[in-house]
Amino acid sequence: MRVGAIGLVLPAVVAIFCLTMTAIADDGVSDPAIDRWITKQAYRMKGVERKQARYTVIGDLDGDGRDDVAVLYTIEGAGKVRYRLRYLAAFHRGPRSLQYRAHTMVGGRGIREVNRLTILHRTIEIETLEYRPEDALCCPSRFATHRYRLNGGRLLRLAAWASTPWRPHGEPWAQTAGVQAAV
Repeated sequence: MRVGAIGLVLPAVVAIFCLTMTAIADDGVSDPAIDRWITKQAYRMKGVERKQARYTVIGDLDGDGRDDVAVLYTIEGAGKVRYRLRYLAAFHRGPRSLQYRAHTMVGGRGIREVNRLTILHRTIEIETLEYRPEDALCCPSRFATHRYRLNGGRLLRLAAWASTPWRPHGEPWAQTAGVQAAV
């Protein structure tokens, strides 16, 4: 029996996919502790989580050398009060499981749209689109970056200089009174 190229490639692709899925499941992204905590938070707020909008990154937040987890999640309200709020939560990797450390609201409809989350040098960085006065509720247009640091049991937003205004590609930055500005 002759085995074609498809017969050799397909098992390799399936094996790589399975290995990748195992790595994702083991890195804390789909940890039951995160699911339970967010479900309880949504219940307290009389809302529901949009799990498909959850965004998780892994990195050391407290300097202990272990990979902690930062989660960006959305709670939507229903009924008389309709809302959509984005929260940032930090989870510490303990010896056996993830443990909740802190959370804070970082955006939502009418506040700011949060697009991306990264961890670098124990700092959580979120990229956002901020609302300008002329923007409609659907369409914030000013790019900004906000940085947070885990300090004890709180996520503290770093000083205003850490937020960057939008600038056209290629324009240099100038430091003005501690605030970055495009020249």
